[in-house]
Amino acid sequence: MQTVVGYLLIFVGVGFEIISVLVWLGVLKSTTTMKTPQTVSFWDVLLELARRAPWTVVVGLLMIYAGLKLLGVDLPF
Repeated sequence: MQTVVGYLLIFVGVGFEIISVLVWLGVLKSTTTMKTPQTVSFWDVLLELARRAPWTVVVGLLMIYAGLKLLGVDLPF
């Protein structure tokens, strides 16, 4: 179970990093029009979060670090 949680943290952390970098580069852009809750997709929420909250980079790095620690990788810090 610990291994599964470790890999899950790493994958989600890497996803946060990729989305943040793509938003920073301008490859992904969130829509500017307001949508009703029925038409908002999961990806719209992630894009809006990445646009408004640069903390996703820090959270992604912490999730990767925690996942590696759970897997038993010997990190220098």
